[in-house]
Amino acid sequence: MNTKKATYHLIQQPTSLKCIQINLRHCSANSTVLETTILEEGVDIALIQEPYARFNATQQNIFVPNIPQGYKCHHNLKNHDHAYGACIISKDQFKSIPIQFPEEFENNAAGIEIKLENTSLCFVSLYCRPSARNQEKLIKMVINRLGRQLPNSILAIDINERNKIWGSSSTTQIGHSLEQIISAHNLNIANRDPAECSCIPPGTSFIDVTAVGDKTNIAYWDYLNQPSMSDHPYIIFGLTLTSQQRRRNNNRTKRRTVPPADQIDQTKFLESLKGTTDLASNEITPSSKRETTTANQRKIFEEEVEKLTTDIQQAAKHSRTRNVERTSQAAMKPFWNEKLHDLRKKCRAAYRRWGRAKEKCETAKFTAIYRTA
Repeated sequence: MNTKKATYHLIQQPTSLKCIQINLRHCSANSTVLETTILEEGVDIALIQEPYARFNATQQNIFVPNIPQGYKCHHNLKNHDHAYGACIISKDQFKSIPIQFPEEFENNAAGIEIKLENTSLCFVSLYCRPSARNQEKLIKMVINRLGRQLPNSILAIDINERNKIWGSSSTTQIGHSLEQIISAHNLNIANRDPAECSCIPPGTSFIDVTAVGDKTNIAYWDYLNQPSMSDHPYIIFGLTLTSQQRRRNNNRTKRRTVPPADQIDQTKFLESLKGTTDLASNEITPSSKRETTTANQRKIFEEEVEKLTTDIQQAAKHSRTRNVERTSQAAMKPFWNEKLHDLRKKCRAAYRRWGRAKEKCETAKFTAIYRTA
């Protein structure tokens, strides 16, 4: 009898993920170029709008060709409308779970949840068809469907509306409205200013948006300097997976370095702080005038907050007073007195004696003391 031993391949969790975002305009040539690009660039996940798809008469379903070896495709494309849909291509090695959307929108939205060792990430590819004019409804649907997973989510959207914040030359009224929806749900727009990117793609309206949740760490975001054969450029971006876990571990080992408030000389503290940071100049922007934060703006803001925190900690350390007069706290139970204390002591002692002896005389003594109390 021949027995075959099962072999298991342990896949080490990657420290980062490389993603690409593109609208293929339902073109076979664009699809073929993308297949080559995925392999050459070592892409882990491709988020595609308007993919090239065909109807399989034998199996009576829609299939997406030109999937690279070692990858799989996720979609809910409809027979009559698949040219205006969305799909996601991911490596086989990832444990991916499809995200189900309402039937009304499942052609336009494709989503997967990738389970990792310490966390999970949700990826959504979304196509907002211009003629449908349902961008707002579609984006809100995806946000509500993701729910608690929204902070760990990445949304690649062909939004088909202009807004300067994602690189367009102007901002339309609908584009501004969509920006407010994204901002209201604590999603950050990862798009960089085209002038800051390594290349500025020609012949595009810059209507592709990459929105990420608060707990998602974007390592880089750029336009790929490679022709896509489409009127949309390749967007390439990376996700760092280890920083959040490392930050958690660091927080566990940190000790308290700032003295308590009652051990700080307030006058000395304010003088020390005045020399490092001008608090009066830091005004808070009203929520009505707030704009969506890009990944770059968020990074600058976090650096400023970190510097301010360090300045406050240092000022507190230098202002620490060694001799602190501790004031006695008021009694928590003002009705308590020595007489009640003695009665409680006698009552407990009588109860212990009765518990050991279980005799009538001890029961009578305990009852008498208890009634006195």
